[in-house]
Amino acid sequence: MSGNIVSLASRHQGSPSKSAIAEGIRARIRSGELPLGARISDKVIASELGISRTPVREALVQLQTEGLVVIRPQSGTFVTDLTPTDVHQICATRCVLEVGALRLGGEGIPRDRLARLGLLVGQASIALIDVDLARCDELDCDFHEALSWTAQQQNSGPTSATSNEC
Repeated sequence: MSGNIVSLASRHQGSPSKSAIAEGIRARIRSGELPLGARISDKVIASELGISRTPVREALVQLQTEGLVVIRPQSGTFVTDLTPTDVHQICATRCVLEVGALRLGGEGIPRDRLARLGLLVGQASIALIDVDLARCDELDCDFHEALSWTAQQQNSGPTSATSNEC
């Protein structure tokens, strides 16, 4: 359980903030270190950080509002688990958004941009096959940033606005 959580303690003077603790747990969920359905122990995390359980619990409540964890009274806290129906709905929604973004660009999207998008999808597929979830997540973010940039360029010309959110 010590991965990114322990590094939080060394990056902060004193006790890490609720937000920093939440970010550490979020990173471990995104990387697959904490897989879907995994139990998260506030006691273990607090012990690793050498802090009380209160800020860890607050961080877990924050993650629950984001839909990343489920807190079950008398049972514990767990990484949200997705059903096959959930995965299907997420993929269908992303497909609509991604195709829509490409359509916004029209048929004038340069071939090199389309090739870049295809390359990112291919690399992410390989990372997924290799169960390198951290790399897959990174490539997925790169794909969406490139897709967003491509759609913006086609609709409004060059812009300096970029987003670091995936």
